[in-house]
Amino acid sequence: MEKFQNNEIVYNPDGIQFDGENVYNDEYNKALKEKQQVWKKYISKAKKGIPFEEAWETYINDPIHEKFKVLERQHYNVKMVEFTDIPNEATVYTFAKFCKLAKSKILLDTDGIGYYGTDQKMSNIVVLPTDVIYDQVNNNFTHVIWIFK
Repeated sequence: MEKFQNNEIVYNPDGIQFDGENVYNDEYNKALKEKQQVWKKYISKAKKGIPFEEAWETYINDPIHEKFKVLERQHYNVKMVEFTDIPNEATVYTFAKFCKLAKSKILLDTDGIGYYGTDQKMSNIVVLPTDVIYDQVNNNFTHVIWIFK
């Protein structure tokens, strides 16, 4: 795992490779196929007379979604970093403070959006409180810039 330096690559978790905008690995592809198979299974149940709402509810509660969510979060964290000025309406938290607020559920995903950054610049990489809960954070940054809705 690499630390960021001057807008360079920041994060490459567990062998996920850069390929332009497409970031995939075998585990991700396998989970995606599994998710698609699960979807087909539940849709076929809906076609056999089970109410669609019931099939959908069962589908979204399938364990594959948690597995896929974790892998998706890893993919979102892999990108080239670009820094911009911090907007006036933003709140700047230290990384540790943001994690504490997220774990205590004082900050929620529905409250706004966060971006990794420094005490003076904001990156283009999104971080949400649930990323902390799922332990899918990029701790190479010192701060989180939070913009409330």
